[in-house]
Order: sequence, then C-alpha cells, then structure tokens
Amino acid sequence: MGRPGPRGGLRWPGRPVRERPRTARGLARQGKESRFVDENGVRALNFQLTWSIILLVTALSVLIAVGMVLFPLALLAWLILTVLGTVKASEGEVYDYPLTIHFVG
Repeated sequence: MGRPGPRGGLRWPGRPVRERPRTARGLARQGKESRFVDENGVRALNFQLTWSIILLVTALSVLIAVGMVLFPLALLAWLILTVLGTVKASEGEVYDYPLTIHFVG
C-alpha cells in the first residue's frame, strides 16, 4: 500500500494529485511530437468537458426528481464511454467519442 509518512500516515493518497501535473506536462510534450497522442487528447478533452456539463445538469435536476433517473444513467454512460475510449486508444486507434461537443481543436 505504501510506506508510512513522517506523521505515521500513508503517503499514497496524495500521489494522484501530485502526479497529475507531471502527467499533463508529459502528454502535452508528447502531443507536439505525436499526431496520435494529440488527436486522442483533444477528443478525450472534448468528451470530458461535454460530459462534465451533462453530469452537472443532471445532478442539479435531482432537485426536480427527474435527475434521480437521469443522473445514474448519465454516470453509467460516461463510465462505459470512458473505458471504451481508453481501450481503443491503447489499441492504437483514434476513438471518436459519441455525444460530444467539439469545444477544442
């Protein structure tokens, strides 16, 4: 799991937060060198922006009871499409995410 930190707690819970900027910089650098990384990155960014808006709207619609059905369905669709896009990208394909507004690129 991880070694104890200086105060006796585990260090691993903060690791994703610390590593994220390093990962983003690495992907940005690779995007300049690789058309594949750049294309998948732009498509994934557009997908995440679109679905962040969709999930926010459906979460707010819980207040009028419609969201109690829509939010779990939207969350499930987001999860399935994210996994599908990840699998396609790992196979070397550029995945065109459905239900996506093209904000970037």
